[in-house]
Amino acid sequence: MAGARQEALVSAFETQIGCRLPDDYRRFLLAGPLRRSAEAPANPYVEVLESLYDLGGGDPDWDLAAKYDDRPGWLPAWFLPLGYAFGLFLGIGLSGPERGRVFQWGPDEDGPTELGASFDDFLARARVRAAEWGSA
Repeated sequence: MAGARQEALVSAFETQIGCRLPDDYRRFLLAGPLRRSAEAPANPYVEVLESLYDLGGGDPDWDLAAKYDDRPGWLPAWFLPLGYAFGLFLGIGLSGPERGRVFQWGPDEDGPTELGASFDDFLARARVRAAEWGSA
């Protein structure tokens, strides 16, 4: 069960953005801040996870709420940046047919590339790729 502090952080963020987060991504945030290592991880799956923003982690460079306020103007309103990896934003759709779907998008791309039909799907696909890369 999510702690009261984390629930308060997630609820405050939902108020900030004006909508409820997709359920699977909300559960991910409720699990608490990500733990980051000082070393570059050898497993790209770990690197993807460690590129995600969080709430309550104490590092403003990785804070979801702060990054939302500083989001690039070229991103559409439906695209919530979840993180930044390999020069691309990772994001989730907040509304319309994109809601709940996970994408990557860079400033030099014409549009987003879908990475998963849901946040859980995105994580499952990343885990499969992690097995191909060799688990750390």
